[in-house]
Amino acid sequence: IDLTQAVLAIVPVELHGAAPRHFVIDTGATTTMLDARFATALGLAATGTLRIVAASGALSAASGVAAGLTIGGLSFDRLPVSWTSLDTLRTEDRRIMGVIGQDVLSRITMTIDYARRRLRLGTAPCPPGDAAAAIERADGRPAIAARVRSRGGARDVRLVIDSGANALVLFDRNAGQKPAGTAGVRLTTHAGAPAASLVPRAEVTIDDVAVEGAAVVVQPSEPRHEDGLLPASWFSRVCIDGPRDVAVLSR
Repeated sequence: IDLTQAVLAIVPVELHGAAPRHFVIDTGATTTMLDARFATALGLAATGTLRIVAASGALSAASGVAAGLTIGGLSFDRLPVSWTSLDTLRTEDRRIMGVIGQDVLSRITMTIDYARRRLRLGTAPCPPGDAAAAIERADGRPAIAARVRSRGGARDVRLVIDSGANALVLFDRNAGQKPAGTAGVRLTTHAGAPAASLVPRAEVTIDDVAVEGAAVVVQPSEPRHEDGLLPASWFSRVCIDGPRDVAVLSR
């Protein structure tokens, strides 16, 4: 894999009979999504629209069916895909033409090894690691139980493991009323750039294993099925076993 400055994992993918293009492995995405210009070049026909939920809100995207997708030697026939402008994402790397989401990843065992810059796909269970957690699905995405400690105290939360995030994102209906001392930032996603607060240091504990980094606190524009997004890149290796709904994390 290639890693962008924001630690997004990019891999070559063959789609709809075209030459390989670079896609982001996004465990926090529900569906596989293409840049609209790439979908047009492929000649994909829109058969409907799909509602896509991002960290900052929701948007509608055209949807259709690709003849097939091949990644890492694994092939998937007649894959539903959606497409919209990925200009925000492509500022990370102009080669990016799409995102691989949970409609593919939930069918297999996937390991992103950030330390060795390798992606492993298959059907075997995850190898041992430092922490293991049962997965619950939040809109099809892998969510795990965790405890977050920051300057606001500690709380038990449900976090989606998100390889498309480079900071811990916490959803808070009172985010617009944060006390003085938290810096204001803009969280940029496909659905817009809402105001958010930055907490310089937050600690996340999963299965007695703690990791820490900056957190972005966002006031959600609609109800969420999770309390936040946990960046996969906070770990040296992340394995998500889709069929067995287990995640194994290594520091």
